[in-house]
Amino acid sequence: MTSNIQPFIITTVSNVVSFSVTCESLDLFTSATFRVDSFDSNGNIISRQPIAITNEQYLAWQNNDEYITSLMASILGYTLTS
Repeated sequence: MTSNIQPFIITTVSNVVSFSVTCESLDLFTSATFRVDSFDSNGNIISRQPIAITNEQYLAWQNNDEYITSLMASILGYTLTS
């Protein structure tokens, strides 16, 4: 059972330490949408979000999956480490 309430703000601060990328949909020669899961240091999912790439980004992808990882990091404001 769910009960309605007045809007209530909860602020949570979490440190994201890693992320994973999964292709959710692919429209050949046109575009793709990815699911990006971001994790804390305990492996808990902090956020899950869909990110669609433009046709220009899709065409730049070619055969290099590292491009997608770098692109997702850039879109999310993450800095990749080695």
